[in-house]
Amino acid sequence: MHRRAARQTLQIRLLGGFQLVYNTSPATSLLTARLKSLLAFLLLHRDTPQPRGYVAFLLWPDSSESQARTNLRHLLHALRQCLPDADRLLSIDAQHIQWNTDDRVALDVAQFEAAVAAGALEEAVEIYHGDLLPDCYDDWLIAERERLRQVYIDVLWEQLARQERAGDYRAAIGSAQRLLQLEPLHEELHRVLMRLHMLNQDRAAALQVYRVCAGRLQAELGVDPGPATQALYHELLAAPHEAGANRPAAPHLVGRAEAWAFLERAWQASLDHWPHLALILGETGMGKTALCQAFAAHVQGQGVPVLAARCFPAEGALPYAPVAGWLRARPLPPLERVWRGEIARLLPELLAEDPELSPPRPLVEDWQRHHLYDALVHALLPDDSSPLLLVVDDAQWCDLATANWLSYLLRARPGAPYLILAAARSEDFDDNPPLRSLCAELRRRDQIADLVLPPLDRDDTLALARHTAGTALDPAVCDGVCQESAGNPLFVVELARAVAGRSVAGELPLPARLRQAIEARLAALSPAARDLADLAATAGQRFEIAVVQQASGLAEAAFMGALDELQRKRVVREEGSTRAHFSHRIVRDALYDDIPPVRRAALHRRMALALRALHAGAPGPVSGQIAAHYEGAGCADLAVRFYCEAAGDAQATGMPGEAAALLDRACALAVSLPDASRGARRASALFERLGDICEQISRPADARQAFERALALLQPGNRTGRRRLQRKLSKLRGAR
Repeated sequence: MHRRAARQTLQIRLLGGFQLVYNTSPATSLLTARLKSLLAFLLLHRDTPQPRGYVAFLLWPDSSESQARTNLRHLLHALRQCLPDADRLLSIDAQHIQWNTDDRVALDVAQFEAAVAAGALEEAVEIYHGDLLPDCYDDWLIAERERLRQVYIDVLWEQLARQERAGDYRAAIGSAQRLLQLEPLHEELHRVLMRLHMLNQDRAAALQVYRVCAGRLQAELGVDPGPATQALYHELLAAPHEAGANRPAAPHLVGRAEAWAFLERAWQASLDHWPHLALILGETGMGKTALCQAFAAHVQGQGVPVLAARCFPAEGALPYAPVAGWLRARPLPPLERVWRGEIARLLPELLAEDPELSPPRPLVEDWQRHHLYDALVHALLPDDSSPLLLVVDDAQWCDLATANWLSYLLRARPGAPYLILAAARSEDFDDNPPLRSLCAELRRRDQIADLVLPPLDRDDTLALARHTAGTALDPAVCDGVCQESAGNPLFVVELARAVAGRSVAGELPLPARLRQAIEARLAALSPAARDLADLAATAGQRFEIAVVQQASGLAEAAFMGALDELQRKRVVREEGSTRAHFSHRIVRDALYDDIPPVRRAALHRRMALALRALHAGAPGPVSGQIAAHYEGAGCADLAVRFYCEAAGDAQATGMPGEAAALLDRACALAVSLPDASRGARRASALFERLGDICEQISRPADARQAFERALALLQPGNRTGRRRLQRKLSKLRGAR
C-alpha cells in the first residue's frame, strides 16, 4: 500500500513585498522583477481571463505591439519554468492568460479581502504587512495599491471605534498609532489619539501627541495646529496633573520627568494587574542606567526588594548571566533539595556548601529544561504576594537561554506583583535576535511597555551643564556644549566638566571618557561599515549619500547594507533620501582623526573623483568641495584649479565675498607648488585677481595687500604686468 504524497502548498505574499514560498521553501529568488510584475498582475486579476495584447501593453507600454507580444511570450515561458505547478496554476492560450484559483495556493491579498468581507478586523490587520508591492513602480499597480491601502485604513478606523466602545483604550491607542503611520499629517487623527490617551489616564502621552502633531505640521506644511487641536491641548494643560507624573526622580535626572512617569505607571500596573517587562531603550550615554538606578532606589525606599544584575558581551554569549546575578543578590529562600540541585547549574557554589547535593545532570531533554525553569521561578518568587523589582542592565547582550526563561517567568506566575526593568542600547537592539524575539512575543501577550529616551532639549541641556559645572557658564560656552552634545546627557556632563571655568568658547576639548565611549561604538562596526564611516568622515559632518556611494566603489546592495549598519549603530542618520549626517560632530571628528595620513589622503582623492564623475556636466556648484578634497589629498595643483573654478562660479552668481575667500585659499596653495617658477607666475595672477575682487567689494586694505603680493611674485621681465599692478596700487593710494 503506497503512502499518499504530501499535499503541496504555495504561499504568495504581495502585501509589504513580494514573497513566494513553496512547501515551506522560499522560491522568490527564482523570479526576476519583470516576472514578479507579471505574476502579481495575474494574481490581482485572477477572476477574469486577460487578453495577451492588453497584458503586453501594460508591461511594455513604450514598445511596439509586436515587440511587446514577443517579450510577453518569452516572459511566460520563463514563468512556467520558475513557477511550481505552472500548468495547473496558469491557463494560457493564443488569446488569453489567467491565473487558476486553487485551494492549495494561499494569497495574502485574497485572505485580506476575505477577512474584511467577513468583518474579521483583527485578522485583516494582521494580514496587512504593508502596501501592495512597495518596490514595484508599474503604472497599472498604483490604483490597486491605493485601493487596498484605503481598505486597510477603513478597517483600522472601524477597529478603533469598536475598541473605544468596548473601553479597551490601550488597544484603540495602538490602532490610532498604526493609522498615524499611514497618515502622519491627519490632524483629526492626532486629536483622536490625544483623547484616547486622556481616557487612558495618560496626560503626558496626550501632550506628547500634540507636540508631535505641531512639529509635523510645521515641518511639512508650515502651519500650526487648527483651533480644535489647540483647544484640546489647552484643556490638557489646564487639567490636574497625574500623581507623580512631573515629580523629578532625583536632582541629576534632568529632563526625565516623562520617563519617570512611564516607570511609575509600569510599576503600578505590575502591582495592580500583571507582571511585565518595562524596557528602556536609548543610545549610549542617554542615561538609561542612571534612570533605572534612581527608580530602583525609589522602589527600595518603599520597602520593596530590588534585585539588580546585568548582561555581558561574552564570547558566544554567557547563558543565564543576569539570572545568576539576581540569585546572588540575596540569600536563597528555603527550597527543596531537588530545586537547589537545579539551581546549582547557575550557582555551583551550592555544591561546595552542601556536599550531599548531587551535581545536576546535563540538559538533554526538554522536560529537564522545564525542571530548571521551575526551580529558578521558585528561587526568585517564593510566593505570589510580595512585590519585587528585577533590574537588568545592558540587556542588548541578553542571551537566548535568558530570553527563553524570562518569557517562561512572565507566564509562570501571572498574578505575582513584580516588574522586570531592563535597559538596552538602541544601537545594538536590532543585532540581538533573542531579545527582539522576546519583545515581540511579550508585545503579542501585552506584557511589555517600552520607552526610547530622547535627547535633552536645549533648556534641559543647559540645566544639566550648569549643575555639572557647579558654576555659571559663559553663554558662548553654553552654546558650544548644546551644539556638540546634541542633547546626549553623557556628552553634556563630560563637556561641562571639561569647560568649567572657561570664559571663551573656542573649540571644545574631547574628554577622554567621551573618546572611549565613541571608540567602543565604532569598534563594534563590521569592517565594511567602518570603511564606509571613514570615507564619509572625509566628506564632513553632512554628506551626500550618492557621492559617498560613488567614492566607495561598492555595489548598491553592499553599500546600503553598510549604510544601514551605520544607522542602526547610531553613527549616522539620514536626512531624507539623499543626504545623511553623523549623529554627533565629535563622532565624525574621532573617526577622521583616527584615519592614518596616507589613507586619509587616498580617501579625499576618491571623494574628489566621485564628485567630478557625478557632476561632469556642470561641476561649478561643487568645485569648492572638489578643491577641498584635492587639498586634503595633497594634490595642490588640482586644488588650485578647482578653487579658481569655484571662485568664478561664486562671482558669476553674485557672491564676490565667497569668491574672494576661495581665491585666497588658491593663492596660499599656489605659492607652495613644487615648480617654484610656474607656481610664482600662477600665484601672481591669482593674487591680482583676488585684489580686483577685494577692490570691488570695498576692501581696499585686502586689495592693496593682494596687489603687493602679486607684484612681489611677478617675473622680473614682465614689465607690462608690473606697470599694470603699479597703476592699481596708485589708484588705491589715491583713493585714500
